[in-house]
Amino acid sequence: MSLMNNIFKSYRSPQEVFDNFSHQEFGESNALGFLTGGCAMAFMSHWPTLARQSYSTSEPLDMMLGGALFGWIFVAPLLFYILAAVLSVCLAIFGLRGQGRLVRLSLFWTFLATGPIMLIYGLVSGFLGQGTASNGLGLLWVAFFLWFMLCGFRMIRRALK
Repeated sequence: MSLMNNIFKSYRSPQEVFDNFSHQEFGESNALGFLTGGCAMAFMSHWPTLARQSYSTSEPLDMMLGGALFGWIFVAPLLFYILAAVLSVCLAIFGLRGQGRLVRLSLFWTFLATGPIMLIYGLVSGFLGQGTASNGLGLLWVAFFLWFMLCGFRMIRRALK
C-alpha cells in the first residue's frame, strides 16, 4: 500500500496499519525514511510561523529557516533515535526485549503519520498566531501521537507471541 494511503488509513484504523507493518519485512531503511519524511514535514510546518515571526521582528527569514532546517534535519533525527532507545529500554523492563527495530518503526511511523496535523498546526499558528485554535490543534496532535504509539506498542506485543 502507498505511503499516503497508509497515512490516511492510520487515522481510521491505526492498529491495522501497524499490524501490516509487523507482517511485512520493514527494515531500518524504511524506519529512517519514515523519520526523514516526518522531519521534513515538521520543518515545512514551521515555515508560516517563522514567516510571521520574521515579519513582526524584522529578522531575516533565511536565517530563521536555516536554523529550523538544521534543527529538524540534523538534530531531531538524533533525538528521535535516543528516544527510541529509551523506549526500547522501558519496554525491555516490561518484558518486551529485542524489539528495537519495531520500536523505531513504530515511533518514526507515528511521527510521520501525525505530520498532516503538524502542517495544519503550522498554518494556523502562522496565519492566526498563538491562541485557542493553535493550542487545540497542538493537543489534537499530542492525542493522535499517543494513540498511534499505543497501537504501535500493541503491535510489538503481538509480534512477540
